[in-house]
Amino acid sequence: MNNQFIEDLEKAKAAAISDFLEVEMSCFDQDRYKNIIQEDKTTVLFFIDFRQSKFLFLSSNTPEVEGYTKEEIIAMGPFKFYDLIHPADNIIMNSNTFVSINKYFINLDKDDISDYKIGYNYRLKQKDGTYVWLDNEFIFLMAGDNYEPLIIVGTAQKKEQLASTKLYARIFKLNEEDDYDMVFENIIED
Repeated sequence: MNNQFIEDLEKAKAAAISDFLEVEMSCFDQDRYKNIIQEDKTTVLFFIDFRQSKFLFLSSNTPEVEGYTKEEIIAMGPFKFYDLIHPADNIIMNSNTFVSINKYFINLDKDDISDYKIGYNYRLKQKDGTYVWLDNEFIFLMAGDNYEPLIIVGTAQKKEQLASTKLYARIFKLNEEDDYDMVFENIIED
């Protein structure tokens, strides 16, 4: 495994531990994320601590994907970053879509929540004023009492060409083959 990848993961883990958290780093596919950090210029890896409103880790290829430097995004924090989402797409973040997702998770044992990942798409405003389509996926590393995300790890992938411009939110569950099956989908019509 690449030394830079190990250093990046250790930094994220150290940041979490310094906040008195024990982040379980084995709940995601490290080989997949290693490739993102090293090779994939269309995907950003992130760790977010929503309790402190900060990024614990952000891969360095953010300018190619999101149009902002890593330092600019870290300075914004995750909540200010969400202000860059196209107003029409904020329906994914603020509609009953995430209420539905939350209701799905409330029926689960909290220990099982890291077996699920959430995916959704949106348009992000870049520094030059143009918008780029991103597909996000994340898993919970820690959830609150109401199953709200407290710490997540995820990816944001830039999409140059889309088969559809419909907004979506999806839940996937880890299966026995270490792959994910979709268990919930909400497509929002234009």
